[in-house]
Amino acid sequence: MSGFLYTVRRGDCMISIAAQYGFDWQILWAHPQNQELKELRKNPNVLLEGDQVYIPERTAREVSCATDKRHSFVRKGPSTLRLRLMGYGRPRKNIRYSLQLGHLSCEGQPDKDGYVEATIPAGVTSGSLVIHDGDISEVHTLLVGHLDPIDDIKGIQQRLVNLGMSCLVSGVFDDQTRHAIQTEIRGTPLHPCWGQCKVPWEGDFLSVVVQCFSVARDGRAQADNSKMPRSMA
Repeated sequence: MSGFLYTVRRGDCMISIAAQYGFDWQILWAHPQNQELKELRKNPNVLLEGDQVYIPERTAREVSCATDKRHSFVRKGPSTLRLRLMGYGRPRKNIRYSLQLGHLSCEGQPDKDGYVEATIPAGVTSGSLVIHDGDISEVHTLLVGHLDPIDDIKGIQQRLVNLGMSCLVSGVFDDQTRHAIQTEIRGTPLHPCWGQCKVPWEGDFLSVVVQCFSVARDGRAQADNSKMPRSMA
């Protein structure tokens, strides 16, 4: 089969596409014909529905090995899901979790910083997380690979929802989205742009939001699961 263009669907990421066609995702991501996509999206795990990924023809790889000796070949493993379980801005403690991702299931306790890590089987686009807090159980749906790029309006709205804001993921920059952004800006002193973002015109507003969310990616811009996250990176 010769090379062809694959159109990204909802829930796709570079890793799932590569697994579907028998490639290491890094080979596809580094392919010269995917260079434009790589420069546009930056993150192989965050693609936009309608993006096009070039899938090259598969070729056999030959490796020279000495005879009469044992050789080891290591297959690169799947991706890792990393969640942080937060409540009211702090890591949740004294809780247990049950995680289901395709055929993989695991349970345990988050670490002292609230993190949970698990392997994502190839092709899995959804899962479930149950948090056990005393006699109360919270059930959360996880959508793997469904987060749109941060420079897309839907991508911004999805991140606002993950932060517990009241915001419809419509792709339309409406008053509800504007209010959610202004609320988040006032509560997140992570970047000097926050204080400058009062009522600018829409183009500047979105530019500042993208910049601020990028800075906050490892900080407050994480799903607070006490407010029911609906999607994830």
